[in-house]
Amino acid sequence: MARATPLKGNWLIKLIALAGMLELVYLVIANLLLNVPYIQMKLSSKPDQFTIQWSSGWTYLPGHLYVNNLQVEGRTPERQWSVLMSEGEFDLALWRLFSRTIQMQSSTMSGLTVTVNSTITEIPGAAESQNPAAPAGPPEALQPLEKINIPSSIEQKKTGAGWAFIIGHADIANIDQIKIDTYIFTGHGGVQLNELTFGTDGALALERGTLQIESGLLMSGSKSIGTSLESDIELRLERFVPAEQDGLTATGFISGSIDLSGDLSSFAILNRYLSDSGWLQLKGRGALTTHLLIEKGRLVEGSELSIESPDLAVELEEKNDSGSGDQYSIRGAGTVKGDVSSRSGDAKTQLQVELKDIVMHTEPQEQLLLKGKAFHLLLTGPPVYLSETSAEPVVRLQWDEAVMPDISLLNDYLPGEMPFRIHAGRARLNGYLNYTDRVVSGIFELAGEDVSGEILNESVIGRLGLELHLKQADINNRQLDLSGTRLELQTGHSDPGTADQTDQGALRTELKIIEGRLTSAIPLNELKGFQGRPPLSGILQLEGKIGNIDFLSDFLSDRTALEFGGDGVVRTNLRVHEGQLAPGSILEIESDKLFSSFSGFTASGSGNVLVELQKVAEVEEISLKMDLRDMKLHQVQDGRLLFQGKGLQLSASSPPVDIRNRHDLLKIEVKWQDALVPDLEIVNGYLPENPPFLSSSGSARTSGHIEFDNSSISGDIRLAGENVTGMLLKQPVSGKLDLDLLIKQLKPESRFLDISGTRILMQAGSTAGETKPLETRITIGEAKLKLSPDSLQEEKSGAPPPLSGVVRLEGSVANIGFVNSFLKNSQGLKIAGNGHLNADLRFLEGQMAPGSTLQITSDNLSSRFLDFEANGSGKVSARIEGEADAPVAKIESSIKSFRLRRLGETVSYVSGNGFQITTEARSFDSILGLQNLETSVRLMAAEIPDITVYNSYLPENAGISIDSGTGKVAGEFHLSGNSGSGNLDMMAEGVEVNVKGQVIRGDLHIYTHLADGNLEKMIFDASGTTLRIENGSLLSQNGTQAEDWWGQLDIKRGHMTWKRPLLLNAALNLQLSDSGLLVHLFVKEKKKWLTDLLTIKNVTGKTKVLLNGNSILLSKVRITGEQLLVLADVLLSEKKIRGGMYAKYGILRMGIELEDEDRTLRLMKPLKWYDSFSKDFETVAR
Repeated sequence: MARATPLKGNWLIKLIALAGMLELVYLVIANLLLNVPYIQMKLSSKPDQFTIQWSSGWTYLPGHLYVNNLQVEGRTPERQWSVLMSEGEFDLALWRLFSRTIQMQSSTMSGLTVTVNSTITEIPGAAESQNPAAPAGPPEALQPLEKINIPSSIEQKKTGAGWAFIIGHADIANIDQIKIDTYIFTGHGGVQLNELTFGTDGALALERGTLQIESGLLMSGSKSIGTSLESDIELRLERFVPAEQDGLTATGFISGSIDLSGDLSSFAILNRYLSDSGWLQLKGRGALTTHLLIEKGRLVEGSELSIESPDLAVELEEKNDSGSGDQYSIRGAGTVKGDVSSRSGDAKTQLQVELKDIVMHTEPQEQLLLKGKAFHLLLTGPPVYLSETSAEPVVRLQWDEAVMPDISLLNDYLPGEMPFRIHAGRARLNGYLNYTDRVVSGIFELAGEDVSGEILNESVIGRLGLELHLKQADINNRQLDLSGTRLELQTGHSDPGTADQTDQGALRTELKIIEGRLTSAIPLNELKGFQGRPPLSGILQLEGKIGNIDFLSDFLSDRTALEFGGDGVVRTNLRVHEGQLAPGSILEIESDKLFSSFSGFTASGSGNVLVELQKVAEVEEISLKMDLRDMKLHQVQDGRLLFQGKGLQLSASSPPVDIRNRHDLLKIEVKWQDALVPDLEIVNGYLPENPPFLSSSGSARTSGHIEFDNSSISGDIRLAGENVTGMLLKQPVSGKLDLDLLIKQLKPESRFLDISGTRILMQAGSTAGETKPLETRITIGEAKLKLSPDSLQEEKSGAPPPLSGVVRLEGSVANIGFVNSFLKNSQGLKIAGNGHLNADLRFLEGQMAPGSTLQITSDNLSSRFLDFEANGSGKVSARIEGEADAPVAKIESSIKSFRLRRLGETVSYVSGNGFQITTEARSFDSILGLQNLETSVRLMAAEIPDITVYNSYLPENAGISIDSGTGKVAGEFHLSGNSGSGNLDMMAEGVEVNVKGQVIRGDLHIYTHLADGNLEKMIFDASGTTLRIENGSLLSQNGTQAEDWWGQLDIKRGHMTWKRPLLLNAALNLQLSDSGLLVHLFVKEKKKWLTDLLTIKNVTGKTKVLLNGNSILLSKVRITGEQLLVLADVLLSEKKIRGGMYAKYGILRMGIELEDEDRTLRLMKPLKWYDSFSKDFETVAR
């Protein structure tokens, strides 16, 4: 065995000693340097950008270090960060220090705390509630981490800290905290880093990094985001310079995978990727499971997210231009699932939210909108980049089997001025909405029962079905497309008590919007609750069935002038501009049951309605046309049928409805052709009081048209009837009626009426069977009338309306008896006949006024007074004179060639030329007629062809009769009210009067004087009346004839009742050529001597005469002459004669009692006998 030499052993010892010395020097110097600030300051050469500090450190071997409380900090204009480790062990490559590079080949650390603070203060989700069950407040807006503008005076540094760092491998255990802005993460876990580099230029890179956590807790400030978190994260970081990246753009250099699970108590981080405007938010809590694959900051295919939540809420906010709007919360138990997949070659990110047993409220009022079985939310978008907020995804929201307990809440979503409102009701709802690039589309189905509401001010209740097709709601361009929308409405009684009953008369409406493209002048979401007409423009085409067309009135400026009803098929092509209909708009309705009400009438039938908005001469106008077939026209008041026919046309035009206050611009026209009035009696209701003609039965055909234009009415009506029965001038008639009513102008406001030009033809045969028909043809040349302001009160009271104006008539009149309607008196005045009429009538307040005239010329004129009637050719004139407040009326009837007869007889008593009746009323009223009449009757130059007709005035069978004679008569009567007077002068020749067998021949003159007459009883004072016969002869029964016989009777006093036979009670004075007339009655023909003895010339006397209709009584007859005195009483009746006479002639005295043919002489005390006889005779005779 060889020994080592001493030289070799010394060198070994020296070498070991040198190494020991060097180690000792290293320990002293290295540990000294690690614990003095100098080295830390050198490493932190740019403290405003980068600092590195530790509290203590030591080393045993070169390059192997132990450090406590190591803190590395960095600052950029966008953020500041720090990394703190409680202790660490590092292996350094010392030779790299000479190149200002700190290279850690391996390291082991614990107690890691990482802090990253952004200079942007508002952080997503920082304010979100920790308690998911609490009511959600308004969702916070999520702001992207954008680049902060730094003033130009501050230079942005792009270099690093002056030192480069390289970590080959590092194990970090016991993570204390990772804090990024307000987000704080704590938990149990570890981090491994491989090849982490930070260059002198500030570039950062990581080849591989892993993070494993158990029982992790994520907070935002003091509020929990997630608990019980477990993760397995593996990331790599491509080289980049953080100082050169803005916001979260640095995440674009990250790739790897993230597996995370735990209990999620906030969706704040997820919400920032749902919507860039924050209109969609998720709230609640749940169990999270996620597997994310990241490539350069982008989620790639295979990424998945799942959240199971017992209490999940979807928050929706209607954003408007002000950045705020209505908010809604949809809550329920459900799941959130997301994934990234590749379909059709394009990677897409999808997020699905499924809710069950949902409740939807408005926020923050918490007003219940609906409950439902399920809600689905699907978001589809491009791959998510962690470095930026996602673009607006494609969103689908879907409601299944939802129920709205109160659909009146939908009123809040309608503009203010809509034709309908919902009061109450419950409805089922299904539907979905799609949202893409600020464009909304979808379909909603709404089905409601017992829905009550108001449509066009009409209360309705019934079933509602709505299928809303929202093809497009373009938020940016403010465009709305509702094409395909369907509406079904069945309405019945508005009484909720009858709502459950089957209503056979229920109205059903089914409408479909064929095309409904509209553009709004304001943001679409501001249409909700808009006051006034929504400012929409576009096209709206509808088709379908409508249960009630009463809405048609709303197209007219005065919706009360026309009312419509019925159902039918509707088609529209509406053009809308700023909420108003525009020219070119058309609405058509075809109906089998159509009716319209106007001016107190209702027209019904089948037909169509066409409504158009036209532009004529730069003026917009609504045109409405209704064409009825097989129509009927009824009165609204009592429902009676006025007429029916094949067709009626109604047209109306007015300005558009936005100027409703201009009712005067409404125009209406109604036309009908060849319609049938089945019962003309109904026309009586349109005639004034006491018209000359009233129909009781019959039918007529009618045609015509009526126009309403600018508050006035005009038109013409034709009425033609056959076999019309009724009362013509209060007489029954049956015949033909023809009327052409021309309404030139009727102004309801000023109450002015002009029917000038109207023509009337009435041809009728008397129901008594007259062969010659009567005909009336009247042309109203002028008729301009005005109703007084009080006419409405007059019409309600039933009185005729007070008219003022002028009426001029001309034509032929079949019966002029209408004049008699003014002769309501006891004078027996009456006019009849036919003739030619000319009238100029003035009316003032319903009364005929002074200046009114009427004239009728007739070849068949009949004038009556008392009980006489004159017939012939003549004329009737009437006029009103005086003042308006005291009118005087005069009627004059004059007949040139007349015949006079008594009423009820066919034989004329008198005929001649010149008969006139003039009546003047000191008081006149159009309704009451002529009052306080003063009438004069003149009879001029009349002839009596046979005076025997006057026998009817003598008592029948009284023994006195007129056997022959002709004469002339003239007279005048004056009638004043109920009293009358007059004179009648009759001259007759060849008169032969038979008085009990004695015949008087001669010339007869009767002067009748009547005074103080009572026209009701026809009793007159006849005092002054004289009867005289002269140039005659008296032929007695014995053949004795006295020539040149004359006699005169003067009524001294007496009263006469003018009737047949005549009644007279008078005292007469007698003048006779001789006494033979009386003597022959008492003395037999055989006693001629006695007759000659008692017949004395030139006798006078007196008597009382009584004609009672059956007999003639002469009492107290006293005749004297020369020596003769005759006293007598005679009763002529029933072809018998009875009487007594006392005669005294000289010394001769005698009495004769007459009993028909028996005569008894009384010679004993004849005077005493006579006195006794006379006394008893007068008593018995009366």
